[in-house]
Amino acid sequence: MTTTFEDVVAARGRISKYAQTTPVFTSSTVDAMTGQQVFFKAENLQTTGSFKVRGALYAISKLMENNPDVPGVVTHSSGNNAQAVAWVARRYGLPCTVACPSNASEAKIRAMKSYGAEVVFCEPNMKSREECAAAICAKTGRALIHSFDNVDVIAGQGTMAMEFLEQVPDLDAMLVCIGGGGMAAGVALTVKAMRPSCKGQRDANDSSYVATVADGIRCKQVGKHNMPILCENAEKNVLTVNDTEIIDAMKFIWTRMKLVIETSAAAPVAALLSGKLAQVAPHLEKVGIILCGGNVDLNNLPWE
Repeated sequence: MTTTFEDVVAARGRISKYAQTTPVFTSSTVDAMTGQQVFFKAENLQTTGSFKVRGALYAISKLMENNPDVPGVVTHSSGNNAQAVAWVARRYGLPCTVACPSNASEAKIRAMKSYGAEVVFCEPNMKSREECAAAICAKTGRALIHSFDNVDVIAGQGTMAMEFLEQVPDLDAMLVCIGGGGMAAGVALTVKAMRPSCKGQRDANDSSYVATVADGIRCKQVGKHNMPILCENAEKNVLTVNDTEIIDAMKFIWTRMKLVIETSAAAPVAALLSGKLAQVAPHLEKVGIILCGGNVDLNNLPWE
């Protein structure tokens, strides 16, 4: 089973009453620096502070449709997905438990708890996260809402690209960060369906880092449902940026555009401002960037 553009269309119709239509911003300073028209879709202003609520809304609505007696939901997440799943679960009156890496942001942990999630800590690696979540599911009978490797989650995330192309129909490229690939896969298949000439460019943190300030994209394992979609729809180049470039980009967006974004959201901005996008695609005129989240721990900023 794979996600199709028809699934994205269905997701858009189902979640539109609850997910925000986020605004698109521009910056004359960025345009002058890059020689391009750049458009920033502000998913940092989305409900729960990130794009993740889109996939959670669609996946849990489908779950309730197919299994209305489900006793609750489980997810594993370093923060944004946990907040989104917990928020949606509370709307349905469902208990929610999160398998959370022990090094997750304190601000994100507080937020997921405030949305009603029970938090169970695990080691900060994908194996431990998945084993912990599986054990909770086995013990409670609750359903797993995977943070990225889920066909309905992918469809929900694709709705932001649909919105973006309605707001700016003639984009030449859409630049997104990639962790597990849920957002990247949903965006890529939607962009290719709606605007085949548009490049769906993936961005990642620098793989030479064991850890990165970009906590939302520390995952190195792209999901089994995500990879085929990316291979078919996204550009083959994956741009890499390092922590210094991410921090500089984050500071720039905060100070010049007055938008509070988190480190993961700064990664595609870093790829643009560092000139790395121009190196692989020098003739792009209109570039879209998804600012994927804005959940920041103000007591633990990545700069002094």
